[in-house]
Amino acid sequence: MNLLHIKLKNGEDILAQKADNQTDIGVTISAPVSIHVDPINGFFAKSWMILSEEKIITIRNEDIMFCTN
Repeated sequence: MNLLHIKLKNGEDILAQKADNQTDIGVTISAPVSIHVDPINGFFAKSWMILSEEKIITIRNEDIMFCTN
């Protein structure tokens, strides 16, 4: 499993599995979760596509600040 940390330009932190089908326009991921930090309760994760039937999404390069393993 190849886990990615993606920091979006809007400040959001995403953790997701890297999908096999990569494109030149962005990063394709599956099962993304958004990471939130609460000063009292600590870290928690929320499904990033909770209301979607899709499990795989491509995030465009221009929306990404950085992407690391």
